[in-house]
Amino acid sequence: MVRGKGVGWGATYFLRMVVDRTGTMKWGTCHGATEYGWAGGAAKVGAWADYVLAFDRRFGGRSFIDGDLVSDVPGIDDKVLNGYTDEPIFIGYSRIGHVIADIAMPKYVTHLWGCVGDVRLAGPGAFGRSSRLGGMPEEDLRLWLDFSDIALSGAHTTEWRRPRGLRASYLRDFDRWRPTSLHVEAEIPPDCRVQVSVETSDDADRVLDSVTLDPCDGVDELPLEGLPPAQYARITTRMTGGLDGGELQVPRIRRLALDCEGPGVRSTLSWSTDADWRSGQFTGAIGIEAPDRLRVFDEYTDVIHG
Repeated sequence: MVRGKGVGWGATYFLRMVVDRTGTMKWGTCHGATEYGWAGGAAKVGAWADYVLAFDRRFGGRSFIDGDLVSDVPGIDDKVLNGYTDEPIFIGYSRIGHVIADIAMPKYVTHLWGCVGDVRLAGPGAFGRSSRLGGMPEEDLRLWLDFSDIALSGAHTTEWRRPRGLRASYLRDFDRWRPTSLHVEAEIPPDCRVQVSVETSDDADRVLDSVTLDPCDGVDELPLEGLPPAQYARITTRMTGGLDGGELQVPRIRRLALDCEGPGVRSTLSWSTDADWRSGQFTGAIGIEAPDRLRVFDEYTDVIHG
C-alpha cells in the first residue's frame, strides 16, 4: 500500500506498507528530501494477519502484526511530512508498476499474489488509544475499505451535444438530427455488463426519447431505430464489474461515436479522450484510471535503486 510516486529510494511517498523479496515488512513516511522508513516483522504466508502502521510526528511510528509491536521509530518533531495530496492511495502494487527490462521483473517485486480483507485509516488522536485499528472506536475511523463488499456498478453521462451549430433563419427554426447508429469500442470481460442509452432533447434539459442497447466486447456497431429527430443528444453508459474467483473484473469503454442525419447532411459525435469523459458526469463505482499509473519516472529508474 502506498500513497506517492513510488515506495522507496527517495522521498517519494507519504505512507507505505510493503513486503520486500525476503518477506520482511517495510513501513515508512517521508519529509522534505528525507525518506523516513523502517523495517520489521515478517509477512505471514498462507494465513490472514492484521497489519497496522501508525505514525505521529511527535511520538514516531509503530508497526503491528496481529496486535504485536514488530518495529518502531522515534518522532521527527516539527518536520513537515510530504503529503502528496495529488496522489491516490494504491493498494496491491507499488504505484510504479512497469517491468525493468534488465532484470525482467517489476519494480520492488511488490506484485505479489494475495488477498486484502480491508483497509482502515484513522484520524488524528487515534495513535495512542489502541495498537490495532480494528479495535478503535468508529469515530476515529476516517476511511474504511471493506473488500468483501465492493461496489461493482456505476454510470457515466456525457454532456449534451449538437451535431453542429444551429442554423436558424428565424428564431422559431431549429436544426433537428436523427441518431442512426452507435459505434462502441469496449473491453467487456465475461462476468461484466455494459448498457448504453442514447438520449435526445430539444433544450439540453428534458429528455424527449431514449433507446438502450447492449454492446458486445470489442468494436460494435448498433443501429438505432425509433428515435425521432431532435436538436441534442447524449449517451449514458451503465457499467457493472464482476468477481471471477475473487478477482475483480472491470469493463472499459474506449470510444463512443454517434452517427446522426440532418437535412441533407450527416454528422458524427465522438467521445474518446480524457477531456471528453471529464466533461460528463460520473456516478457510483466508475471513473478514469490515472493516465500515468504505469508511467516510467526517469528519476527513479536505475536498476539498483528501482
